[in-house]
Amino acid sequence: MRGVILKGINELIFSESLAKPTLEKCSIQNQGNDLLLKVLSVGINRIDLLIKENKYPKFPMGKSLGLEISGIVEESNSNKFKKNDIVCSLLKYNGYNEYVLANSKHTMKIDPSKISMIEAASIPESFLTAYKLIYYTARFPLINNNDQIVENKENIGILNGEKEENNTTMKYTPIQENDYYYYKRFNNQIYGNYFGRSEVNVLVYGALSSVGINLLQLLNYEKKRNIMNINKIIAITSNETKAKIAMEYGATDYAFHTDENFVETILNISKNVNLIFDCVGGGRMFENNLKICTNDTVWILYGLLGGPKAPNFNLAHLLTKRILLLTSTLYDRSDNFKEELIHSFQHHILPLIYNNTLRFCIHKVLPIEQIEEAHSIIKNNLNIGKVVCKF
Repeated sequence: MRGVILKGINELIFSESLAKPTLEKCSIQNQGNDLLLKVLSVGINRIDLLIKENKYPKFPMGKSLGLEISGIVEESNSNKFKKNDIVCSLLKYNGYNEYVLANSKHTMKIDPSKISMIEAASIPESFLTAYKLIYYTARFPLINNNDQIVENKENIGILNGEKEENNTTMKYTPIQENDYYYYKRFNNQIYGNYFGRSEVNVLVYGALSSVGINLLQLLNYEKKRNIMNINKIIAITSNETKAKIAMEYGATDYAFHTDENFVETILNISKNVNLIFDCVGGGRMFENNLKICTNDTVWILYGLLGGPKAPNFNLAHLLTKRILLLTSTLYDRSDNFKEELIHSFQHHILPLIYNNTLRFCIHKVLPIEQIEEAHSIIKNNLNIGKVVCKF
């Protein structure tokens, strides 16, 4: 089969003679995978570059890159899928290969009459990450298509928690108290969103990345639904061209991260920024965020484009403003968590994609043979939306 080999650090080699994986009857031999998929398209993500540069130690040695793909079921040991089903799947590795073993619990059937295989390849990592950040990490209330708070009778959307190992049914009972939405878990532990009906002003870094665009869309969707009182959605980007596109995808305002008066610009837009989606992390922007945060700001860190260190960081800034600094990753979450996340996404978001309420932004499609060019686009921050490679 065709595919891409990760050889050493920063070296990708395309090959047409890789060994095709075999789906065994025993799930243990397949390491929990029960599907053999023929890959049609693979989404390219910044984590791929980190793995290539040996900056993501949790990635297993000897595996190929590629965490999100679309394709066709070649063989199945699962009663949920059959041969020739059209799917997309969240993988742990090997998505850059023409055939891959996948876990049926992390795989979604796709209607090819509604979206293309190129678009489907950008769902499992990019759309799921944005969905997780808003509804799980920031704890926006999950709602169904009838604008009702969801009573979780079908294990849909566990908020900020893992599915129990004994498969105990998880139920959330919606209650309303002082205009504050809560979910009540079976063990009487209360999960509430952080904002109630207070005005929410959001800062989105990396707004024209694939995850950033999906964050803008979902925030704009929630602004229109008005269950959360969203006021400003501020896109952080690098130039006017990207800023205009950010406005098309749901931003109400924008600012350039290169602006020498960045903090002043943001505070002129809103002096009450109380939710930050931060993929930058350390460096100058970390200090800027501390100045921008108001009391009780929820600051969600999900990337380290600016580096892992924040020089001269003073914990007093967090304490005096009661800043809630959260971190979020998807790759190393448990299989059960990913299963629940995907189940929830299928219920709440996939219908909105199918009816064009939410849309895709594909920057460029390249043949898998040009994988280095795809990586270069992302490394140099040239993309507006998703870069996808096809077989």
